[in-house]
Amino acid sequence: MAKCWSCGAERRDAFFCGSCEKIQPIAATTTHFDLLDIPPRFAVPSEVLDRAFRTKSKRVHPDRYGAHSSIERRLALDHTARINEAYRALKTPASRAEYLLTLEGVDIGREDARTQNPGLLMALLETQEAIEVMHDRQALLDEKSRIEARRDSLLAGVGRYFDEGVGTRQDVVDALTELRYLSRILETISRRLED
Repeated sequence: MAKCWSCGAERRDAFFCGSCEKIQPIAATTTHFDLLDIPPRFAVPSEVLDRAFRTKSKRVHPDRYGAHSSIERRLALDHTARINEAYRALKTPASRAEYLLTLEGVDIGREDARTQNPGLLMALLETQEAIEVMHDRQALLDEKSRIEARRDSLLAGVGRYFDEGVGTRQDVVDALTELRYLSRILETISRRLED
């Protein structure tokens, strides 16, 4: 068990000393879920995540440490940065799934962790190209609805993998790759609809 940097007491809380109540360094092994004190699951309601973020942010906000020692001020800044990073990583279902994969040792950004389905990538590129030349507003809206339904279906499958153990890790990698492309396609459709 770690000891408090200030009083030397054994720490039971990861963030504050129970004896002198000083803010403590965050252990390198602390996950984003630990930082926000929420269970490591895919299905995290946005209101739960938002409330956890606000609660933790308020507790370690640097303004609360303005009159404290330089160590405490630095630790408050570190906590704030890590809490913000955790919130960004867990905010959307897709980014939360990517983070959960990193906890399993998979970095989706690495070449060997990407989709093994070249047909999927080709189909997505063809969809992108077709949207680029669509002029009919209703056709764009129909395509948007179709893609949103596909996105929702992919996210449901990703959730089943993480929360119920259904499917394979490669299925999730493929789904996340497709979700990235679908997100870009939806942005293109939104731009086209605004024109």
